Amino acid sequence: MDIKDFIEAHLQDDPTQLMLQASRYPDIPMAYVVTQIQGRQKAKEKLPSWYDNTALEYPVKLSMEQCSSEATGLYKASLIKGKQGIDLTGGFGVDTYFFSQKFESFAYVERQEELAELVKKNMEVLDVGNVNIHAQDGVTYLKNISERVDFIYLDPARRDEFNEKVVRIEECEPNIKELQDSLVEKGKEVMIKLSPMLDIKQTIQTIPYIREVQVVSVQNECKEILLLLSKELPEEPAIVSINISKDGRNLQRFSFLYSEEEYAASTYAEKAETYIYEPNVAILKAGGYKTIGNQYGLKKLHPNSHLYTSETLIEDFPGRIFECVQQFGFGKKEIKKHLSMKKANITVRNFPLTVAQIRKKTGLQDGGEVYLFATTDIKNQKTILKCIKSKR
Repeated sequence: MDIKDFIEAHLQDDPTQLMLQASRYPDIPMAYVVTQIQGRQKAKEKLPSWYDNTALEYPVKLSMEQCSSEATGLYKASLIKGKQGIDLTGGFGVDTYFFSQKFESFAYVERQEELAELVKKNMEVLDVGNVNIHAQDGVTYLKNISERVDFIYLDPARRDEFNEKVVRIEECEPNIKELQDSLVEKGKEVMIKLSPMLDIKQTIQTIPYIREVQVVSVQNECKEILLLLSKELPEEPAIVSINISKDGRNLQRFSFLYSEEEYAASTYAEKAETYIYEPNVAILKAGGYKTIGNQYGLKKLHPNSHLYTSETLIEDFPGRIFECVQQFGFGKKEIKKHLSMKKANITVRNFPLTVAQIRKKTGLQDGGEVYLFATTDIKNQKTILKCIKSKR
């Protein structure tokens, strides 16, 4: 059995167990095979259009974990186009692949020669003819750019010398704070991918060239923060939350300014009305707590609960929408009276107990058609909202 056939035959196996059985297959380079199986397994969810292409080769596990997904790659490529673009931190080449479809010529730069060689082979397999592979350090490549290009992209490494995760932009490698002047001089548009844990307001103070910040989530899971840099700047950076579908094509978009959020005043409801609204995670990460309610004409239940309500349905709200069936307290009598079902989906917003503690107290298992929001109302009373999903 050749290596490709072996990989296909063991594609659903546990790679760790397979590695332990290496002595049973003396003619198989098991370390390489396990890397390929791990990569294919990860690609099934992360890069579905690549998964069935058996000619593609995958890098070590860390590179697969750090690369963009197909959904985010497609989305980022939808934001930009031009004649010449550069990815200064090429990695596994996922972003390069999607960006290259929007440019006449695209440069992939990666200091790990082995990884750059792998990507070169994969680009040939994928029939990408406009990508130029450069196995060198991205900072050095940036210094040697003689003419301004349309677009520069970076995905800095977010681990320190001890392989521990870092979040602050100064701790990433390369250091964007030190490179920012050169980046906007050499690129008309600059995009930087960073951790979803990033402190956005602090970063705006650190990098003055930011014209827009995008918080990107996929199916309501926050994945990355994008900084869009330029020499031509608005008075204040726009803060944009994006929630995209798994295929990267359908999205919810909400935009605001931090100055708007600072001076906005919320309207509050004394009790839940017919509909309950929960903003998607990108909005919550971006911090548009008051502006989201104001833009959609909604009332808040409490300043810190970040749940909203209305009598009439707002169908295009960027988040989940529920119909409120009942609202009641969290005492023993209320629990016994209103929570007779066996299953419920529970969310905690500004409430002293965790989901696990509520499940233990109520005996409710996860699942079913009922959604419970444990929260605090404007009177600072602990309350439960019993809901069903809205059929919008």
